[in-house]
Formats: sequence, C-alpha cells, structure tokens
Amino acid sequence: MRIGIIVTMDKDFGYLALSYSPPGLILLRLIDAKPRNRLRAILRLVEKYDIKLYGYINVVSEKAIRCRPISFLN
Repeated sequence: MRIGIIVTMDKDFGYLALSYSPPGLILLRLIDAKPRNRLRAILRLVEKYDIKLYGYINVVSEKAIRCRPISFLN
C-alpha cells in the first residue's frame, strides 16, 4: 500500500523532511500560485518524472524541476 505524497508551497515541509521521511514531497515554488498554475506544475512533474514521485523531494518552479532522493537527507 502506498501512502499519499505531500504537495505544499510551504518551505517548512522541506525542513521537516530532515527529521521525518515522508513517502514523497512536492514543493511548489511558483511566482503565480493560482490553482491553474499549481496544477500545471504538478502535471509537468508527473509527465516528466512519474517514477521519481515516491521517495523523492521534488521542487518545482516555473523554470525548473529538482528531484532529490529523500535518503540523501539521512
């Protein structure tokens, strides 16, 4: 059974991941945070890195996507 991935715009969740390993984290760092743009950013991530959702911290902006394994935190 897979547990859901956390989607947030709050940088503190990235810091919390240092002490708690979530199943996956998507941190949206968008200039325009309208719901349509949030969805567009998440869809871009899923289309490009579907396999890297679980076990990764993904930072998504309008210009870039960064994927880091959660294990790098330990």
